[in-house]
Amino acid sequence: MNDDECGFCLSLAMAETSDIPDWNYTESGLPYNVWTTLPSAASLAKMFDVSPIQYADKVKAPVLFLVGAKDLRCPPSQSHELHYALKARHIETKMLVYHKSSHPLWEVDVEADAFVNMAVWFYKHLYSRIK
Repeated sequence: MNDDECGFCLSLAMAETSDIPDWNYTESGLPYNVWTTLPSAASLAKMFDVSPIQYADKVKAPVLFLVGAKDLRCPPSQSHELHYALKARHIETKMLVYHKSSHPLWEVDVEADAFVNMAVWFYKHLYSRIK
């Protein structure tokens, strides 16, 4: 995932809270003009249709969230929403919130912690099942 992607966002809610609202329209297949585009009922419905939260009931795999608390690109509330939706469906999920980070988790200590937690997560959910 690069800096312009947000895999866990509810696009219709994020469209007006992200620092890149055009991304939500583009990813939803909708036109966007910074000067004239206002959300309509039809555009919000389309964004909901392509949002990951729409498919939370289909998730079977455990999910690890690594979230920058100061993220303007993918507001942390979006990760929280999907995290709680998965928990409500008894999907194993863990959320780590890095309070000094924004979208990229690139502070040395944060990056190290994220990598360690990813390694432990994958070991627990992948490697331990194939040995």
